[in-house]
Amino acid sequence: RAIMNQKANPITPPESFDDVLKRATDVFGDKKAAIDWLHQKSTALGGKDPISLLSSPAGKNLVVCELERIRYGIVS
Repeated sequence: RAIMNQKANPITPPESFDDVLKRATDVFGDKKAAIDWLHQKSTALGGKDPISLLSSPAGKNLVVCELERIRYGIVS
C-alpha cells in the first residue's frame, strides 16, 4: 500500500538550482530566506549546507525531501 501511494505522489528531484530555489522560496515565503537556508548548515542533512548537496541527483533529492518536511512541519 505504501508503495502504491508513493508511486501516486512521487517527489521528483528538481532539475536545476532555479527549481530548488523556487521550491525553497515557496516554503520560506521569500527569496532571501530561501537563499539563507540554502547556505545554512543543517543537522538533518548531516551537518552540510543544502547548497553543497545540489551537485548530484541524490543530494538534490535530500534537499527537496527536507524542504517538504519543513513545509509540513515534520521535525527531522
